[in-house]
Amino acid sequence: MARLAARLAHPNICTVFDLGEAEGGYYLAMEYVPGASLHRVLRTLEKEGRDLPLPAALRIVAQLLEALDYA
Repeated sequence: MARLAARLAHPNICTVFDLGEAEGGYYLAMEYVPGASLHRVLRTLEKEGRDLPLPAALRIVAQLLEALDYA
């Protein structure tokens, strides 16, 4: 499965540069994507008592669906 994922090339999917086994464990060397994770953004909004704005939520869902369609 990981080898198949490593072959995907889409703007909404992180690039996998290498995968393998080392010291008894498996690894994936993936593209670094700068910025805050969605988890961190949602956690911060929750602490502030705010919701993710609808346009932002819709954009995230649309990009996710584009990536899933490609995969």
